[in-house]
Amino acid sequence: ETTKTGTLGIVISADDFNWNRHSGGFVAGACSVNPSIKILLVQIGEAAYGDVEGGTRVTESVIAGGADVILGNGDGSSFGMMRAVETADPPPGADKVWFIDVIGDKTSLDKDNVLLSSILWDFEPTYLQAIKDVDAGIFGDKNYVLNLATGGIGLLRTQNISDALWTEIETAKAGIIDGTIKVPAVETRAEVETLIGCGA
Repeated sequence: ETTKTGTLGIVISADDFNWNRHSGGFVAGACSVNPSIKILLVQIGEAAYGDVEGGTRVTESVIAGGADVILGNGDGSSFGMMRAVETADPPPGADKVWFIDVIGDKTSLDKDNVLLSSILWDFEPTYLQAIKDVDAGIFGDKNYVLNLATGGIGLLRTQNISDALWTEIETAKAGIIDGTIKVPAVETRAEVETLIGCGA
């Protein structure tokens, strides 16, 4: 709903399991809202987690391709992605470019009001469960997953998300948790690319 150009961008710093999971969910969500959405997926490098300049360069190219909402999966390179969004001339049809970050709350750095949201990671519920399992003598019998149901993953609500949109986000979150909304569990960039095009 935020895009004015009908084009979204995903910039990843590597063919990374976590980045691909985020990207796959982003693509699936976008397709559920608009099956004709255009999505550009670009990778900075093999392991360009800290490549700030690469993040800027690649994000600029995605914006030049028409994307006005960028999901940045990068670690340190995310700072370059955000810089590109801040300094970009919006593509034709858009009045600004928005950024969705991958790790943590960067609102204190958002001087140009481009941060739409961010993926928040909360390890506390997982650590607490692991401690309980140690006490119960069952630690080591299972993997611990950060997801919506455990409270390990969430979205940051910024001032740029309206009440109506946040209600839709919370409804989708509840559907994912109860299983009525299925999110593809992709692990590779190639799998994300198969989702782009929304099944067309």
